[in-house]
Amino acid sequence: MKKIYLKLALVISIYFTYGCATQSDFQYDVKKVNKSYQYLSDNVNYEEYDEIDVSRAEQHIDILTSFLEKHPISPKDEVSLRHARAKAIYAVNTVHFLNEEEVNAEQDDIAVGDIKFVVKNNRDPYKAKRFYRDAGQIIRHLTDNKALAFYYYAKCAELDEGSCQNVIAHGFFDGSFEVPVNIKESIYWHTRAYRTQLNYGCAGIYSSSSLVHITFLFPELSDENWKEWLKRKNELKKQMGNNFRQKYCGFSPEDHFSDYVIHMLNGEKNTKLLQLAIASSSSSKQQKMYQALLENNDLDLAYSFFLNRSLSSKEPLCTSALDLLLVSKHVKNNSVRKNLELYFSNLENSECRFSRTVIKYLEKDNTEDTNEVFKKVDA
Repeated sequence: MKKIYLKLALVISIYFTYGCATQSDFQYDVKKVNKSYQYLSDNVNYEEYDEIDVSRAEQHIDILTSFLEKHPISPKDEVSLRHARAKAIYAVNTVHFLNEEEVNAEQDDIAVGDIKFVVKNNRDPYKAKRFYRDAGQIIRHLTDNKALAFYYYAKCAELDEGSCQNVIAHGFFDGSFEVPVNIKESIYWHTRAYRTQLNYGCAGIYSSSSLVHITFLFPELSDENWKEWLKRKNELKKQMGNNFRQKYCGFSPEDHFSDYVIHMLNGEKNTKLLQLAIASSSSSKQQKMYQALLENNDLDLAYSFFLNRSLSSKEPLCTSALDLLLVSKHVKNNSVRKNLELYFSNLENSECRFSRTVIKYLEKDNTEDTNEVFKKVDA
């Protein structure tokens, strides 16, 4: 339906702009741009990055650019085409970045200009939340204007879009987007995201998982405890069943291990969660890390496997490092604790923000009422 609608709209706008005599020439361009629009929608804008054919995508982006430069069209059609181009440029340049290839800065500027045009000129309320979400994502990653990115995400979140609410909640927890840390606001937005259930992919599960940790760390700031949020998270995971999103939505070995650590800090040893972490891991080093804890309760050996894995990982192992740090403080293994604190200190400020925020609160004076939980960590 999207293809037919866009095609008719473009033909009509061009017909009235140029008249019947030259309509055939423009219809040819319309057919080309619709094919490119559809290709980008089907194969680029909503695909996994490793499945994108960058060369073909760039060719179709160029066709959209040529058409937009050549033909005056209605604002409604321009919104559709510029939205598609912005998302495609973002996806293609993300692939270049992940492959450590040169990123086209001029194309980034085009994408940013496109998405600003889209949110300003959109008149369809049903598309507003999607456009605001995409604007937040593109501005966040292609510019340094974190405040504007947060503004767009907030507009999207206010329209009850779960993934945007999840982003806003994390922003309030760790101070990303250059907003002041506000744990109560974080809990509020995570709770709203949870209420969207599975309507926005993994958002409900992600937020309920975050609430497990936040309410454990800050029990005085929430009316519900971490066990209730753990129950809710597991209920959502059960509802998801064998959905294709399962591999992303809280079924990871890191997620199982985090739950194990929370139970451990609460004085409960749930070895089933460690077994789930082992079973769901595809990395032999990660499996051995969990097995060292399961079979021998050997934190030093577990850390050695973590270290080997971290050396070969392109991305920082934020969640695993935080959980091992919490365990090391709990069992008073100062050697592992110091090594993990050094691991975090060597990261860029933009990396592992959630974990680093937790660590910041761990370092506060344990006599404060708001840090009662950390007495458990240091028990």
